[in-house]
Amino acid sequence: MRPALAAAALLALATPVRADWISYGNGWGSKWDDPVHGTPATVTWGFVDDGTIVDPGFYLAAEVSGGSAVGALRATVDAAHGAGAFDAAIQNAFDTWHAVSGITFVGPVAGGNAPLMGSVTSPDIRIGAFAAVPSSGFSWVGAVGFGPPGDDLFFPDAVAGDVAFNLSVPHEIWPGAEGAPAVPFTNDLEGLMLHELGHAAMGLGHPADGAPEVMYVGAGCCAVVNREPSPDDIAGAQSVYGASSIPACANDIDDDGDGLYDGLDPGCANASDASERDPALPCDDGADDDGDGRADHDPATLADPAAGRGDPGCKDPARPREDPQCSNGADDDGKPGTDFDGGVSVNGGPGDPNGPDPHCVGKPWRDDEKAPPGCGLGAELALLLPLAARVRRRAPI
Repeated sequence: MRPALAAAALLALATPVRADWISYGNGWGSKWDDPVHGTPATVTWGFVDDGTIVDPGFYLAAEVSGGSAVGALRATVDAAHGAGAFDAAIQNAFDTWHAVSGITFVGPVAGGNAPLMGSVTSPDIRIGAFAAVPSSGFSWVGAVGFGPPGDDLFFPDAVAGDVAFNLSVPHEIWPGAEGAPAVPFTNDLEGLMLHELGHAAMGLGHPADGAPEVMYVGAGCCAVVNREPSPDDIAGAQSVYGASSIPACANDIDDDGDGLYDGLDPGCANASDASERDPALPCDDGADDDGDGRADHDPATLADPAAGRGDPGCKDPARPREDPQCSNGADDDGKPGTDFDGGVSVNGGPGDPNGPDPHCVGKPWRDDEKAPPGCGLGAELALLLPLAARVRRRAPI
């Protein structure tokens, strides 16, 4: 979407298989402070006073009813999840974008009572919450967020950065860790705020596909708890603001999407390491080392090689190769069957007419298409067992 156009988080199902990111401005503008992409920024934010209206000259005024009621939304969330839960969820969203890019947030500061999306440009990001007019465009979304200015230094934009929550739909703090199932027919407050800040603060748009990206809103976008930017989200944010002052190996974020973070990630040499990837680890280096169109370890791929985006040959980030025998496209043992999927993931087309190798099914990371060694007793050992038992009975106690 273009800057200063609303972007909303939608609920949907299913799972696409490719990821991407989109930044407004194509390298210049639609960011805070210096309009040149890749430069850092400091952004102020705050909640508008309860009762604040949307500027009557702005289209959203016809889609909301009454004034802002952030206080009511806060009270509802805190009543369900504990005192301070609302403010913590909002703050966490700001902290997360700061942890992965060169943007610094200052707030909450007073948002005032001047109309939202009107003529006021301070603080940079003003947050309100409004009841939706039934059947309006706003009634179908959890929130809307408006992108940064085209040139914040010389042409401040009063609409830029404003965020409006829809009070007519339920907002919750979903239980469980990252990736846990969603609570049906509700919005996760922190995940929703993270998405809207992707527009309002980070200048990012909606990629064409790519669940579980924070900025993706199509099929499969909102089926799980999603409060961490994906590697694509992070790449987009850093293209606009550069890298964070917090090292990737000390920011409590799974920056490379391998299911591990900071000191638990084999790509982190120490807490000051600026990358969770290790060029010496083919399953953790960020590259498609075997040329099959898939790269590195990905927990979703481990669970379902057809649905994930990683390399099926990588059982974990420390695996020594992306193309073990069970996912290299070759019939390594000369017997019927190839790989875990008939070789389709590497060679495309119909693959091996004999289908997958039976010793690779469900184990694309296995580096041997031959049958595992037998674990039963050998004939010689079986004959010795009765003799061993007699010797044991004669042994002194």
